[in-house]
Amino acid sequence: FELAGSKVQASEVEAGDNELIWTLDITRGNDKMLGLVLRRNKESLQHLDIVEVESGGLFDSFNQQAQSAHPAAVVRKGDRIVAVNSAYADPVAMRQELAQAKELGMRFARSSN
Repeated sequence: FELAGSKVQASEVEAGDNELIWTLDITRGNDKMLGLVLRRNKESLQHLDIVEVESGGLFDSFNQQAQSAHPAAVVRKGDRIVAVNSAYADPVAMRQELAQAKELGMRFARSSN
């Protein structure tokens, strides 16, 4: 998907033990904000929970286009970020990658129940 100078590539969604897992590869352009409100996962302390997908951000734009082509890859409130680039199970390092990196490989998880 081409989104105002940014690119997002969705991978196939995998079904794990009671959860869906997918990856989005993002090339950020034009200083577009990701538009995610995040907090550290209270249960595992190893993930970032998505509290909100903000209107007008990169993920809001992606979601609008992905609804028909990749509906399972739409990022929504309650999803978890489990890795960003090489940062895995470390919310502080994941936030640093989200803030600084222009190229992002993001792995998401969603409870399937």
